Amino acid sequence: MFRKYDKLFSGGFFLLIAIVMFFQTEQIKLTNIAMDSRLVPMIIAILLCIISVPLIIFGLLEFKTARQKPTPKFDRKTIIRVFLSLLILAVFAFLLPWAGFIIAGIVYLSGSLFLLAPKEKWSIPLFLILSVSIPVGVYFLFSSVFRMLLPVGTLWR
Repeated sequence: MFRKYDKLFSGGFFLLIAIVMFFQTEQIKLTNIAMDSRLVPMIIAILLCIISVPLIIFGLLEFKTARQKPTPKFDRKTIIRVFLSLLILAVFAFLLPWAGFIIAGIVYLSGSLFLLAPKEKWSIPLFLILSVSIPVGVYFLFSSVFRMLLPVGTLWR
């Protein structure tokens, strides 16, 4: 049943998380930094609501038409990729306090891109450009625009 109406359940789950998150932002203490400390959680809650509404609508349409979808089959390659993705995430979490956000982000993105992209679509220069530019861009966005500090790492101190 969950697989048959996956969009409806995931949309409802995201909507529930967004509602709880939105009302819990009132519990966040205000800080004296450049912006309100409640702003980013509220933006994330609003984005989750925006994402969940189309999922619920499409799920209701599927429920109405009651089409039978084939059950997805998980092969050994898929299961290995899931565990390797979790391993890459663990390496990111391990590297974050030591090497900082930029280096850990480069390792995480490059590993994820090479793991999840099909081999015939691999573009090493594009992957390297994305792996370097996205963490650097996110770091400067958070440090310059949002005035929030991301981990620098003990390696650079």
